[in-house]
Amino acid sequence: MSLSVDSRSRSRVLLGASGLVGIALVGLAGASLTAACANPVDDRVILGTIEPDAGPPTPSFTDPSAGDAGQGTPADAALPTSMCVSSECGAPYATCPTSESLCDVKLDTDPNNCGSCGHACPSGDWIEYELQARWDCVSGQCKMSCTDSYYRDCDGLVENGCETRVDTEENCGSCGAACPPEYECSTLTRTCYDPRCHAPAVVCNGACVDIATDDYNCGDCGIVCNQYPAGAPKLPFGMYYGCLGGKCEKPKCAPGMEDCDGKEETGCEVSVAVDPNNCGGCGIKCPAGDKCENGKCICDVGPDGCGCLSFATDVENCGSCGFKCPGIDQGGNGKRTCIGGHCGYECADGYADCNNDHSDGCETNLRRDPQHCGSCTVACTTGQACKDSVCATKPCPEGPVQ
Repeated sequence: MSLSVDSRSRSRVLLGASGLVGIALVGLAGASLTAACANPVDDRVILGTIEPDAGPPTPSFTDPSAGDAGQGTPADAALPTSMCVSSECGAPYATCPTSESLCDVKLDTDPNNCGSCGHACPSGDWIEYELQARWDCVSGQCKMSCTDSYYRDCDGLVENGCETRVDTEENCGSCGAACPPEYECSTLTRTCYDPRCHAPAVVCNGACVDIATDDYNCGDCGIVCNQYPAGAPKLPFGMYYGCLGGKCEKPKCAPGMEDCDGKEETGCEVSVAVDPNNCGGCGIKCPAGDKCENGKCICDVGPDGCGCLSFATDVENCGSCGFKCPGIDQGGNGKRTCIGGHCGYECADGYADCNNDHSDGCETNLRRDPQHCGSCTVACTTGQACKDSVCATKPCPEGPVQ
């Protein structure tokens, strides 16, 4: 509701004056207040009613102790207060020199205005490359975090960032986590492990191998089996001569092949790496519609690549293969949707797509945008802030209405 002031009427906000105050506040929640405080009489904002020049009637009440005969004004009755538009934001929001609208900066998370306008957290590619670190604004303070999982800030000095590698025996996985004697720290997992071999494996050329089956260390280190021994009979499909029981020239299945039918004449006839009826091992059958790849059952996408997709819910293939729902996904602000094969757009609570353009998503913050305060159709008056989806007001400096 927008109220105007002319020469015949005056606008005022009456708070605490009567039982109508609650109704007035509800009626104008989120509405644009068009009056200002320049004139203490003419430019005050009325909530709920427009009074004639004579001003609002004097609040009255009935004194229960006086019965029907007496009426009067209680001594402790609250005086009505006039309200004016406010540009105050309320913590943690602020209007900074770089602001595009009132109260659009959140000081507790904005890395360029962290804790106060203009206070920027350290930034730049060189920080990540040289210090393995980054700074974020957390609760109004710039906090450092490590960007490389191999590094930690072990000395507590932000000047040198995350200076310590945590894939060493002295710092394995975290600062000061030393490995036990004779253990090593895995560079891949950053955990301590025992590098010593345990029977039946032995160490050959720095590697732990099983000399009972290793074709290149058969029975002992360095003994390499000949896969094509002279005079040996030709082997059935999928077999070769190798190391078994620590002895060379033994028929065995080639890697990825298995003897699933148990017949010597057919050899190792099944490729368990790709056979959907023996996937990863004999007798392991993949479900209908799946294929076997590298010994594992996975969905068969088919020639068009869409055989494993749900056209009912996939925003990249909504309703049919390859049909992408328009717009962009904005993380916490909004996202594309595909429901029953139909595209849509869903804004998070407090955000809206006021320009009806999905290409920029839910671009409007209804809690803070004075031009769209609480909804796309509500604009606050010039210079008035939007606080928690309501156009901001505060008591006028002139004080109570007389």
